[in-house]
Amino acid sequence: MKRTSFDPTGKQFGKLTILAWDAGKTEGDSHPRVRCKCACGNQKIIRFSHIKAGKIVSCGCHKDANTSKRRRVFFDLKGDYGLWTAIRELPQEGAIRYIECKCQCGKKSKVLLSGLRHGLSRSCGCNREHISRDKATTHGLSKTSEYRIWLGMLKRCRGRSKCSPRYHGRGISVCKEWERFEIFYRDMGPRPSVNHSVDRIDNDGNYEPKNCRWATQEVQCNNKRNNRWNTYRGADYTLIQLSKISTVSYATLMARLNRGWSVERAVNEPKHT
Repeated sequence: MKRTSFDPTGKQFGKLTILAWDAGKTEGDSHPRVRCKCACGNQKIIRFSHIKAGKIVSCGCHKDANTSKRRRVFFDLKGDYGLWTAIRELPQEGAIRYIECKCQCGKKSKVLLSGLRHGLSRSCGCNREHISRDKATTHGLSKTSEYRIWLGMLKRCRGRSKCSPRYHGRGISVCKEWERFEIFYRDMGPRPSVNHSVDRIDNDGNYEPKNCRWATQEVQCNNKRNNRWNTYRGADYTLIQLSKISTVSYATLMARLNRGWSVERAVNEPKHT
């Protein structure tokens, strides 16, 4: 075999010390090889170009050392992996490593080490139902009266209700933010009582935070755009408000005013039996 004039005998590369050129020849391989002695004591015949390029630095003993070091590091990491608590490493099955773990619910199981490290396994499955329920739940208020009021508001302004002509037909809409119930509930807050519903302060305005409030039926009736306003003692009142400050009922007031009575007379004249 043709040799180079360079004599590497006695030189050290990594953990390898070259003893001599190897006289043997592998069939189909014309690359020079050398016999080496590793720091661990093992001797091995290796292609000289691999040693010179730094591709091989030992007989392979350093790989086992690195593997043992990784295992020790894992056991030094005391902690939980989701609901798992690592107990010990089980005997390796081929190239697959398993860890014995205990779940928060008390169940023990063997789990792939790679699954723990990358967060692919976080429990024995006991919390699967809870996670699925949380993913399917957006706000958890779909059975509340606030949610039904919000749906009714959307239907009126989208032409899907019998009273839509008074809302959608007049160009009244719901602001973009309130198309999500969570934002509507955040801005309006909980309904004060069963007697309250959404009221627009400006009857010609849209459903939006600055124009809406929770109001009782009485307040809403006094805020209707078709209300009949009457001036009494320098102030304007609706028929409902006039009936409250007088002894005359709402129906009687309406009948008297429809017959052409003045507001003063309609309010002050007692009802004849």
